[in-house]
Amino acid sequence: DVSKAEVVNNADWLHKMQLADLLKLSSNITVAQMLVRDDFAKRYAEGKPISVHEFFYPLMQAYDSVVVDSDIELGGTDQRFNVLLGRDIQQAYGNNNPQMVMLLPLLEGTDGVVKMSKSYPEHCISLTDSPQDMLGKIMSIPDSLILRYYLLLTDTEVKEIEGNPRDLKMKLAKTIVTEYYSAEEADKAEQEFINIFSKKGLPDEMEEYAVPEGTLLVDFIADKGLAASKGEARRLIQGGGVKIEGEKVGDVNQKIDFQGRDSLVLQVGKRRFARLVR
Repeated sequence: DVSKAEVVNNADWLHKMQLADLLKLSSNITVAQMLVRDDFAKRYAEGKPISVHEFFYPLMQAYDSVVVDSDIELGGTDQRFNVLLGRDIQQAYGNNNPQMVMLLPLLEGTDGVVKMSKSYPEHCISLTDSPQDMLGKIMSIPDSLILRYYLLLTDTEVKEIEGNPRDLKMKLAKTIVTEYYSAEEADKAEQEFINIFSKKGLPDEMEEYAVPEGTLLVDFIADKGLAASKGEARRLIQGGGVKIEGEKVGDVNQKIDFQGRDSLVLQVGKRRFARLVR
């Protein structure tokens, strides 16, 4: 029942902690115990530096379990150390019935390698993505991820996951877009995908931006959110992933030049389009 859910901000208690509180909290774990955590152990073995303040992240997360008096903590498999530490810290603060821990498998991003995370925006499908972007990103996943995406993201039975990869991806993509938007939006996103990628056309609708001639293209792409950062915008240009009027942009220092036109169509990556006007 979502109406019974309570959302809290851990800043409400973490910001109030005094030095004595931090010392008490940190006294419940040793450096040797901290170094059991996978990323710390790996960096220590490789001789890479680990700052003391990094130890406080799992401790702060564990202390959250104390304050909210959690019965169950849900997390990805990469959070195993942190959520188990929550049990230890609860007991250290007098809770003899510490939380249960539920760990779920991590979903790989669209490259099939790194985890789905906002830390890797170029491989992440965001809940706030448009239906078109969401569908397009799912269609871009490698075939090896199809089954895993179905199993982790839908209620589809394994026996129903049959067919050629492209059709399976489209069914998957429409299922997910329907869940977050609607069946109508999923159908529209499918038609736009077919128009752009199968018929090599342009989307029926695209954002329109008034932009001064001479604006640095990298700045424009980053400022309008067409890429996560200027660095990503440069990488896209260097990789041939940016086009103006269908022509690849090869110079990261290129400026927007209308060349007498009233408007230009900018394409960033495979799915992002914008109309630039004077």
